[in-house]
Amino acid sequence: MIDEFEFAQREREYLLDQALERAEAGQASQEDFDIIRFECGKPRYCHSKQVLDDVFADFDNIFRGR
Repeated sequence: MIDEFEFAQREREYLLDQALERAEAGQASQEDFDIIRFECGKPRYCHSKQVLDDVFADFDNIFRGR
């Protein structure tokens, strides 16, 4: 009998396999790429960098008195 953890692991592996197949076929969605990045431990850098740039710009405006 499969325990809950093993079931969750199999489900993640299945979703990853499906996402990779669509990526290889040139039909991957953003959700597919999010799954692939998550499983590889790679965040979406472009979004994270933009958020940090916005935060630093806000700090610059606050502390320069604008």
